[in-house]
Amino acid sequence: MRPVALAALLAALLPLTLCRASPPRPRLVLLYATCTLNREHLAPYGKDVRYTPNLAAFARESVVFQRHQTETEQSGPAFASILSGAQVDRHRVFRHPARLPDDLYLAAEAFAAQGFETHFWSGHPMAAAELNYAQGVRPENVERRVPGVANLYELTANDASFARILERLKREPAHRAYVQVLFTITHSPYTPVDPRAVADFRREYPQEWPALPDDEVRRLVRFYEANYLRLQWDFPSVVRENRMDAAEVAKLAQVAEAYYKVSVRLLDHCFGRLVDTIREAGLLDESLIAFTADHGEEMYRDETLFKWTHGLEIVPDAVQVPLLVRLPRGRSAGRYEGVSRSIDVYPTLSGLSGFRVGANAGVDGVDLSKAVLGQEPPPSLRAFSHTTLLGPELVDQFKGWLVARYYPSTAPDLMWVSVRDKDLYARYRKLDPDRWGVDLADLGAPGRPAVAFDPENRRHRELARELEGYRASLLAAYARSASEPSLQDGEVLERLRALGYVK
Repeated sequence: MRPVALAALLAALLPLTLCRASPPRPRLVLLYATCTLNREHLAPYGKDVRYTPNLAAFARESVVFQRHQTETEQSGPAFASILSGAQVDRHRVFRHPARLPDDLYLAAEAFAAQGFETHFWSGHPMAAAELNYAQGVRPENVERRVPGVANLYELTANDASFARILERLKREPAHRAYVQVLFTITHSPYTPVDPRAVADFRREYPQEWPALPDDEVRRLVRFYEANYLRLQWDFPSVVRENRMDAAEVAKLAQVAEAYYKVSVRLLDHCFGRLVDTIREAGLLDESLIAFTADHGEEMYRDETLFKWTHGLEIVPDAVQVPLLVRLPRGRSAGRYEGVSRSIDVYPTLSGLSGFRVGANAGVDGVDLSKAVLGQEPPPSLRAFSHTTLLGPELVDQFKGWLVARYYPSTAPDLMWVSVRDKDLYARYRKLDPDRWGVDLADLGAPGRPAVAFDPENRRHRELARELEGYRASLLAAYARSASEPSLQDGEVLERLRALGYVK
């Protein structure tokens, strides 16, 4: 072969070789996990989304997981699955707020055992250090933030403690750091955001703002703020009592979603600046960065029971969550097409960092690192999810509302369950307050159309059996728990109130 032709062939093959080669071991591992993030509002997932430019740029250098699913739609159990690599039958956080059991082996502990100095920015009231989500992090490395919607910012680009971590990494080539950040900017209700963020959003993305007079927007915002709990959990009654016609409902939905987009844009800005800080420190090519969320959010949809909320319906918007992983030097950027789960995040980050979690660690998730690197095909996984249990505080609040017809008590057998097999999504749920059954949807088709359950279809029958077995295993695990991790009543109410679950 002539030298010129050989050189051309090698140049063509080089990217394929790099894609399959293992990246250098990272010195900074950042797990950036936010709360209540609908992935369709992000440019890597949502068609024509323009208001998340930083995540769009990050995705171009990352592996974008196309079929990533969370364990559940509420933060405490969902973050528990991310950090423990196990689902609720092992981590035992059936409702939130609750304390994470001591006997779990969390991601921070695994990284600490590998010589990483571990850090935790702790402020999410349902997954805070005080609830043991900082296990594996020395107390002096826990950055506590006051929980609540009024204090939304966790790790930001100008954080002095994070600057010290970067400076040490620059100064000491052998030093390694693991940083986990659990927080929220996009949790409902969406309206208490910085007014400057609203003004910036309207100026930069006017096409995303409702075509309504400002007085009309303010009126609808006041109405939403005054009624948001019942709008979420008793929507038909609010519509009926206020004699809202279809046009009024449509305007309210536009305004609520616009404010949600403002929060998403703010999140994109904060994350983008943080990545820029790592880049400016000269450490981006030595960093492994994962961007994900505990769960998604239900927007206004005709077919959903509950609007602008999460936790009790396991609809696709709420269980499909983003996962973007940037490897050192941006290697292996592209799309991961296999099904992945929140329990796979921890073992996969471990694998991409050059170590495996031991078989006795109690981790149920799968290390997907070889599949991410293109060294083997994605494994065939099914992703299971479930609704969480209500505590007595919320059961009391919901009396007489629509939600109480589906969840009248704290009983564990009220849990709904779901399973994703490729793009077929099946739920075992209450079809109405007195009747259970299986419904299905095609998550790969536009609009995620419903699929009629066919008892003659072998795959449908198999998924129905798996749902039955999964639900039975959850109920058995709940029964085996001698006592759930509990908090004082006052603390439960304080943490629920911090995120707007109760007034």
